[in-house]
Amino acid sequence: MNAPLPLYNLGMVAIRMADEGIPIQAIARVMKVPSEDFRHVLKDAVSAGRLVELPAEDWPPATPRALRTPTRKAPRPANDNRPGEDDEILILHLSKLFRTTRLQSTVLLRLMRRSICTKQMIHDAVEDNRGNPDEPTSEKIVDVVVCHIRKKLKPFGLALRTLHGQGYHMPPEDQYRASEMLREETANATRSYQISCGAADARSTVEPGGVHHGREGAKAA
Repeated sequence: MNAPLPLYNLGMVAIRMADEGIPIQAIARVMKVPSEDFRHVLKDAVSAGRLVELPAEDWPPATPRALRTPTRKAPRPANDNRPGEDDEILILHLSKLFRTTRLQSTVLLRLMRRSICTKQMIHDAVEDNRGNPDEPTSEKIVDVVVCHIRKKLKPFGLALRTLHGQGYHMPPEDQYRASEMLREETANATRSYQISCGAADARSTVEPGGVHHGREGAKAA
Protein backbone atom coordinates (compact mmCIF):
# COMPACT_ATOMS: atom_id res chain seq x y z
CA MET A 1 0.00 0.00 0.00
CA ASN A 2 1.30 3.48 -0.81
CA ALA A 3 2.37 5.68 2.13
CA PRO A 4 -0.22 8.30 3.16
CA LEU A 5 0.37 11.80 1.85
CA PRO A 6 1.81 14.03 4.64
CA LEU A 7 -0.35 16.93 5.82
CA TYR A 8 2.19 19.48 4.58
CA ASN A 9 2.05 18.07 1.03
CA LEU A 10 -1.70 17.51 1.24
CA GLY A 11 -2.42 21.22 1.65
CA MET A 12 0.13 22.27 -0.93
CA VAL A 13 -1.24 19.88 -3.57
CA ALA A 14 -4.83 20.91 -2.79
CA ILE A 15 -3.98 24.60 -3.29
CA ARG A 16 -2.26 23.91 -6.59
CA MET A 17 -5.15 21.80 -7.88
CA ALA A 18 -7.67 24.43 -6.79
CA ASP A 19 -5.51 27.01 -8.56
CA GLU A 20 -6.12 25.02 -11.76
CA GLY A 21 -9.87 25.21 -11.15
CA ILE A 22 -10.35 21.59 -10.02
CA PRO A 23 -13.51 21.29 -7.84
CA ILE A 24 -13.14 20.52 -4.14
CA GLN A 25 -14.79 17.08 -4.24
CA ALA A 26 -12.74 16.12 -7.30
CA ILE A 27 -9.55 16.99 -5.38
CA ALA A 28 -10.78 14.87 -2.46
CA ARG A 29 -11.42 11.90 -4.76
CA VAL A 30 -8.02 12.15 -6.42
CA MET A 31 -6.16 12.35 -3.08
CA LYS A 32 -8.52 9.85 -1.40
CA VAL A 33 -9.05 12.04 1.67
CA PRO A 34 -12.12 13.83 3.09
CA SER A 35 -12.56 17.31 1.61
CA GLU A 36 -12.68 18.82 5.12
CA ASP A 37 -9.03 17.81 5.61
CA PHE A 38 -7.95 20.60 3.26
CA ARG A 39 -10.97 22.90 2.84
CA HIS A 40 -9.71 25.29 5.56
CA VAL A 41 -6.35 25.49 3.76
CA LEU A 42 -8.12 26.60 0.57
CA LYS A 43 -10.15 29.21 2.48
CA ASP A 44 -6.97 30.64 3.99
CA ALA A 45 -5.39 30.69 0.53
CA VAL A 46 -8.32 32.75 -0.75
CA SER A 47 -7.97 35.17 2.19
CA ALA A 48 -4.27 35.57 1.41
CA GLY A 49 -4.86 36.12 -2.29
CA ARG A 50 -3.28 32.82 -3.35
CA LEU A 51 -6.62 31.87 -4.91
CA VAL A 52 -9.11 34.25 -6.50
CA GLU A 53 -11.97 32.18 -5.07
CA LEU A 54 -12.76 28.68 -3.91
CA PRO A 55 -13.29 26.28 -6.81
CA ALA A 56 -16.71 24.74 -7.40
CA GLU A 57 -17.86 22.05 -4.99
CA ASP A 58 -17.93 19.43 -7.76
CA TRP A 59 -18.33 18.95 -11.51
CA PRO A 60 -21.92 19.33 -12.79
CA PRO A 61 -23.74 15.97 -12.63
CA ALA A 62 -23.18 13.66 -15.60
CA THR A 63 -20.66 16.03 -17.22
CA PRO A 64 -18.44 14.06 -19.65
CA ARG A 65 -14.74 14.29 -18.83
CA ALA A 66 -14.02 16.03 -22.14
CA LEU A 67 -16.45 18.86 -21.28
CA ARG A 68 -15.08 19.65 -17.82
CA THR A 69 -13.60 23.15 -18.02
CA PRO A 70 -11.69 24.36 -14.94
CA THR A 71 -11.39 28.10 -14.35
CA ARG A 72 -7.81 29.41 -14.17
CA LYS A 73 -6.92 32.34 -11.94
CA ALA A 74 -5.02 35.36 -13.21
CA PRO A 75 -1.19 35.09 -13.12
CA ARG A 76 0.48 36.32 -9.94
CA PRO A 77 2.18 39.73 -10.39
CA ALA A 78 5.99 39.63 -10.41
CA ASN A 79 6.16 42.16 -7.55
CA ASP A 80 3.80 40.21 -5.28
CA ASN A 81 5.72 39.48 -2.07
CA ARG A 82 2.91 37.73 -0.22
CA PRO A 83 3.44 34.18 1.10
CA GLY A 84 3.48 31.38 -1.45
CA GLU A 85 1.74 28.02 -1.20
CA ASP A 86 4.53 26.46 0.89
CA ASP A 87 4.45 29.37 3.34
CA GLU A 88 0.70 29.06 3.73
CA ILE A 89 1.13 25.64 5.34
CA LEU A 90 3.87 26.92 7.66
CA ILE A 91 1.67 29.86 8.68
CA LEU A 92 -1.12 27.44 9.61
CA HIS A 93 1.27 25.41 11.76
CA LEU A 94 2.68 28.54 13.43
CA SER A 95 -0.85 29.62 14.34
CA LYS A 96 -1.52 26.26 15.95
CA LEU A 97 1.84 26.16 17.73
CA PHE A 98 1.86 29.68 19.22
CA ARG A 99 -1.91 30.40 19.10
CA THR A 100 -1.26 33.41 16.92
CA THR A 101 -3.59 34.95 14.37
CA ARG A 102 -2.92 34.55 10.68
CA LEU A 103 -1.45 38.08 10.51
CA GLN A 104 0.77 37.49 13.54
CA SER A 105 1.98 34.18 12.09
CA THR A 106 2.78 35.84 8.76
CA VAL A 107 4.90 38.48 10.50
CA LEU A 108 6.51 35.89 12.77
CA LEU A 109 7.55 33.78 9.79
CA ARG A 110 9.31 36.82 8.30
CA LEU A 111 11.06 37.50 11.60
CA MET A 112 12.23 33.88 11.78
CA ARG A 113 13.81 34.14 8.33
CA ARG A 114 15.41 37.60 8.34
CA SER A 115 18.10 39.18 10.46
CA ILE A 116 16.05 42.41 10.52
CA CYS A 117 12.45 43.18 9.58
CA THR A 118 11.83 46.87 8.96
CA LYS A 119 8.58 48.50 10.00
CA GLN A 120 7.72 48.84 6.32
CA MET A 121 8.07 45.07 5.79
CA ILE A 122 5.73 44.36 8.68
CA HIS A 123 3.31 47.06 7.61
CA ASP A 124 3.22 45.49 4.13
CA ALA A 125 2.20 42.20 5.76
CA VAL A 126 -0.58 44.00 7.63
CA GLU A 127 -1.85 45.57 4.41
CA ASP A 128 -1.75 42.22 2.58
CA ASN A 129 -3.82 40.52 5.31
CA ARG A 130 -6.50 43.15 5.80
CA GLY A 131 -10.10 42.42 4.87
CA ASN A 132 -10.86 46.00 3.78
CA PRO A 133 -8.10 47.34 1.49
CA ASP A 134 -10.01 50.60 0.95
CA GLU A 135 -9.09 51.81 4.45
CA PRO A 136 -5.29 52.20 4.75
CA THR A 137 -3.68 51.67 8.14
CA SER A 138 -1.03 53.67 9.96
CA GLU A 139 2.46 52.28 10.57
CA LYS A 140 1.67 52.62 14.28
CA ILE A 141 -0.24 49.35 13.98
CA VAL A 142 3.12 47.60 13.53
CA ASP A 143 4.00 48.22 17.19
CA VAL A 144 0.67 46.73 18.23
CA VAL A 145 1.17 43.59 16.12
CA VAL A 146 4.73 43.06 17.42
CA CYS A 147 3.53 43.57 21.00
CA HIS A 148 0.93 40.81 20.57
CA ILE A 149 3.50 38.46 19.03
CA ARG A 150 5.89 39.07 21.95
CA LYS A 151 3.18 38.08 24.42
CA LYS A 152 2.50 34.85 22.49
CA LEU A 153 6.22 33.98 22.35
CA LYS A 154 7.07 34.79 25.96
CA PRO A 155 5.78 31.47 27.46
CA PHE A 156 8.14 29.66 25.06
CA GLY A 157 11.17 31.73 26.09
CA LEU A 158 11.40 33.38 22.67
CA ALA A 159 12.04 37.09 22.22
CA LEU A 160 11.82 39.90 19.67
CA ARG A 161 14.23 42.83 19.93
CA THR A 162 13.62 46.41 18.83
CA LEU A 163 16.44 47.90 16.76
CA HIS A 164 15.78 51.62 16.98
CA GLY A 165 15.75 53.28 13.58
CA GLN A 166 15.94 49.89 11.82
CA GLY A 167 13.07 47.62 12.81
CA TYR A 168 12.69 44.36 14.70
CA HIS A 169 14.94 41.37 15.18
CA MET A 170 14.65 37.81 16.50
CA PRO A 171 17.97 36.62 17.99
CA PRO A 172 19.58 33.81 15.93
CA GLU A 173 19.31 31.31 18.78
CA ASP A 174 15.59 32.04 19.07
CA GLN A 175 15.17 31.77 15.30
CA TYR A 176 16.74 28.32 15.50
CA ARG A 177 14.57 27.22 18.44
CA ALA A 178 11.39 28.52 16.82
CA SER A 179 12.29 26.73 13.56
CA GLU A 180 12.86 23.46 15.44
CA MET A 181 9.52 23.84 17.21
CA LEU A 182 7.82 24.47 13.88
CA ARG A 183 9.51 21.42 12.39
CA GLU A 184 8.31 19.28 15.29
CA GLU A 185 4.76 20.65 14.99
CA THR A 186 4.74 19.82 11.27
CA ALA A 187 6.06 16.31 11.96
CA ASN A 188 3.39 15.72 14.64
CA ALA A 189 0.66 16.84 12.24
CA THR A 190 2.01 14.45 9.61
CA ARG A 191 2.02 11.56 12.10
CA SER A 192 -1.53 12.35 13.17
CA TYR A 193 -2.63 12.31 9.55
CA GLN A 194 -0.91 8.98 8.93
CA ILE A 195 -2.55 7.49 12.03
CA SER A 196 -5.98 8.68 10.88
CA CYS A 197 -5.35 7.16 7.43
CA GLY A 198 -4.30 3.91 9.07
CA ALA A 199 -7.47 3.85 11.17
CA ALA A 200 -9.56 4.44 8.05
CA ASP A 201 -7.78 1.58 6.27
CA ALA A 202 -8.38 -0.69 9.25
CA ARG A 203 -12.11 0.03 9.15
CA SER A 204 -12.12 -0.99 5.49
CA THR A 205 -10.71 -4.49 6.14
CA VAL A 206 -12.83 -7.63 6.21
CA GLU A 207 -13.48 -8.79 9.76
CA PRO A 208 -13.93 -12.47 10.76
CA GLY A 209 -17.34 -13.64 9.68
CA GLY A 210 -17.17 -11.88 6.33
CA VAL A 211 -18.42 -8.46 7.48
CA HIS A 212 -16.82 -5.74 5.31
CA HIS A 213 -16.96 -2.10 6.39
CA GLY A 214 -15.21 -0.57 3.37
CA ARG A 215 -16.70 1.10 0.32
CA GLU A 216 -16.44 -2.04 -1.78
CA GLY A 217 -18.35 -3.95 0.87
CA ALA A 218 -21.08 -1.33 0.80
CA LYS A 219 -21.32 -1.65 -2.97
CA ALA A 220 -21.55 -5.42 -2.73
CA ALA A 221 -24.39 -5.12 -0.23
